[in-house]
Amino acid sequence: MISVHEAPFLLDGVRVWVQCIECFGRAQAQTLPGHHHHHEYIELLYALEADMDVWINGAPSRLGSDQAIVIHSGEPHTMTFHTDSRYICIKLSPRVLLWDDSAFPSFELFRPLLSDRSLKRVFGRHELEGLDLRALFCEAMEEWTQRKTAYELCIRANVQRIFTGILRAWEEQDVFWARDAIPDPIRRALRYVSDHPDRATAQGAAEASGLSYHYFSSLFKRSVGKTFVDYLTLLRLGEAERLLITTERTVTDVAYACGFCSTSHFISRFRAYKGLTPAQVRRRARGESSR
Repeated sequence: MISVHEAPFLLDGVRVWVQCIECFGRAQAQTLPGHHHHHEYIELLYALEADMDVWINGAPSRLGSDQAIVIHSGEPHTMTFHTDSRYICIKLSPRVLLWDDSAFPSFELFRPLLSDRSLKRVFGRHELEGLDLRALFCEAMEEWTQRKTAYELCIRANVQRIFTGILRAWEEQDVFWARDAIPDPIRRALRYVSDHPDRATAQGAAEASGLSYHYFSSLFKRSVGKTFVDYLTLLRLGEAERLLITTERTVTDVAYACGFCSTSHFISRFRAYKGLTPAQVRRRARGESSR
């Protein structure tokens, strides 16, 4: 299975941070996924009247009427429909969720996405702190359609409320490793890793932080809840999974592209991470038997 990259949405020739779409799906006789795509946007779907499977990274999640699902930036996904379905799709730039442009987008709010726990994706209408998800999605869709003055502010406010509820639901799963603010030296180390994920080292991260190696290691574990090596490995394994699903690159190519020193080491760590080998994950994403 190859996942096609979807280009950013343009409005009057200008790249925009959000797109709202009312979608319709026809019931399908077959239930295996077909065409996949991925994009830089986070995608929120709300089923108005639906019985459908949302396939993310090759695995299905069942979505019924009055339920919402979150799809992270870069994740390959597609839909299959058990009945004729109608749903609202909101695509938003991850930066919409940041406090300001100086915030660190790949960690502060998105720590749960780097967790090795299985995150809840599907939420009922009033499941997120009592929010009326149907009303929030429908209002955002109406604002997008009518384009009244300051409609962007209303949409932004609604998606921020929705995602606040999602983040707090994830917090109950104990995936926010550190509740305190991330110290500036650790922020610098995280930026270093973000810039050089395939060749980052603990020593390089310590130098980027401006701390001694031993103090950096201790502070990183205390701030992030994982050792630097475990954090870097988890980051690399997530990228490796994306490459396995969205490209035809060999397992060896993926291993070296993601910073692993050997194919055997990569396969061993990947199996421990996913419970499947890289080849099995690729076959499952294609709808093939993983045996």
